[in-house]
Amino acid sequence: MPKTVLESKFTELEGLDRINHIVYEMKCLFREITKSDYGIDGEIELCIPKENRKGYQATGGIIKVQAKSGRSYITQDTPASFSAKSSKDDFEYWYNSNFPAIFIIFHPQDKKLYCKDMKAYLNSTPHVWQSPYKNHL
Repeated sequence: MPKTVLESKFTELEGLDRINHIVYEMKCLFREITKSDYGIDGEIELCIPKENRKGYQATGGIIKVQAKSGRSYITQDTPASFSAKSSKDDFEYWYNSNFPAIFIIFHPQDKKLYCKDMKAYLNSTPHVWQSPYKNHL
């Protein structure tokens, strides 16, 4: 019996390719995480132009990326906005992380990427998720 590649796999790969393309246009680096992927799908390393304008310097500044592609992750889709599915575990992971993390959605309808700085969002929108008292230090 032949192997089946689901349409969702192509959508996932298209989303990751789009992220690569946009990040490279910004003259930064994108590294996809393929091993032990538990909540972070990749990272962006920020680069700046070298003083002599001959190339770019990797800064060591890293932004972690959680990427989702496809209609199955999109809810309440209207002409003006949409919502994306995230779990309580996702919120806790982003909130408790010691690194900046952005959540990127690839919307297959318009082939665009939409992103949100999740740590900043969770800190500024406390009603979305609140840290349980048991997580104190």
